Amino acid sequence: EEYVVEGSELWLFNMVPPQERRQLLSDGGRKEDLVLHKLTLRHVVGNPLVRRDLKTLRAVDETTGQATTTSSAGGGHHHHHQVELNHFDSILILSDETNRCEMQNCDSQSLVSLLMIQDIQRQLHAEQQQKKKIAVTTNDSSSSNNNN
Repeated sequence: EEYVVEGSELWLFNMVPPQERRQLLSDGGRKEDLVLHKLTLRHVVGNPLVRRDLKTLRAVDETTGQATTTSSAGGGHHHHHQVELNHFDSILILSDETNRCEMQNCDSQSLVSLLMIQDIQRQLHAEQQQKKKIAVTTNDSSSSNNNN
C-alpha cells in the first residue's frame, strides 16, 4: 500500500468466491486482516477464460458475494462498481494455484486470458475512436450550420 496513491483500486478477478478469498488472504486466519487506507480491493468472480466475464468486470462484496453499490448524495441513485478492461492502467495475469494444474496447462490458460484481454482492449479502443469520430462529425456539422 505504500507504493500507491490515495484512491487506488486493486481488482482481483478469479473464480474463487470472495468469502474464500478472504480466508486465503489471511492464510486461514493465521495472518491479520488487511487494513488498507489508500487502496481499495474490489472482488470480481468470473472465469478468466470466458470472454463475457472479462468484457465487463462487476465487483462483489467480499462478505455477501452480492454486487457492490455506492449511494450518491441524498441516497437516491445507486452506482454499481463495474468497469471495462480499458479502465485499468495495468493488468497482471497470475496462474491459478487453487486449480493445481500442470505448469504447461496453467501457462496455456494464462496465455489464452492475455490474448482475449488484448483483443477486448483493442475492440474497446476502436469503439472509443468511432465515438470520437461521430462526436467530431456532429460538432463540425453544427458549427457549419451556424456559419451560414
